[in-house]
Amino acid sequence: MSQHSGTAGSKNGFGLNFDQSKAARKALAARDYLLISGKPGTGKTTAIVVLIQMLIKSGKTVLVTAYTHSAVDNICLKLKERGIDFLRVGAKHQVHTDIHAYIPNYEKNVKTFADIERKRNNT
Repeated sequence: MSQHSGTAGSKNGFGLNFDQSKAARKALAARDYLLISGKPGTGKTTAIVVLIQMLIKSGKTVLVTAYTHSAVDNICLKLKERGIDFLRVGAKHQVHTDIHAYIPNYEKNVKTFADIERKRNNT
């Protein structure tokens, strides 16, 4: 996300600056997916978390992927802080310890996402 001169620091009603708000608007208008990229510290994680909140409130299902486990974990940690439920898929030893409770147990008979949902809803 780039820095937009003059208004980059000002926040809107969702706590997003100009560039974050622009990314969220583009994502909401996207047909299938949107790639959000940028330098460290530009607010990608915050924008993504607010966007996830908006999408969930509108009844959507959201899939988040990233190049690193830590990038996904950072989003998950912020979702957890905001009380937003999620499912974290990944090898437990590579996932932040504060998110381990959100990893389904893959030990028995899990072959599909529906299996994960069934196991998750039974706990």
